[in-house]
Amino acid sequence: MRFFVQDNETISFRNMADVYSVLPVTKELTDKFNDARSKTNAGLDSATPISLNGTTLTSRVVFDTFLYGGLAHANAGKKATFDSWFRNPTLSRYYRTSSSSLSAFWRR
Repeated sequence: MRFFVQDNETISFRNMADVYSVLPVTKELTDKFNDARSKTNAGLDSATPISLNGTTLTSRVVFDTFLYGGLAHANAGKKATFDSWFRNPTLSRYYRTSSSSLSAFWRR
């Protein structure tokens, strides 16, 4: 999943949008890709039912924290945040029930 969200990867959604803009494909296909990308970003920017310290977390923040803090351990700050979330019973439960939902979100 991280390959689709990291712009240093050639198959990131942003880089693929650049490729679609120059490929000899129909405008309809390019529009479908751009629409899917927009919907993915809108979903990631949507609010979750989680509020910490008065701030409602977005799906993007949760996804980034789970991916780079819990799964890939690529970011020390996000790892610390993930660990603190996982110690919280409510957030831990949310993670366990949402991890399959996050995977399902990316398969859409």
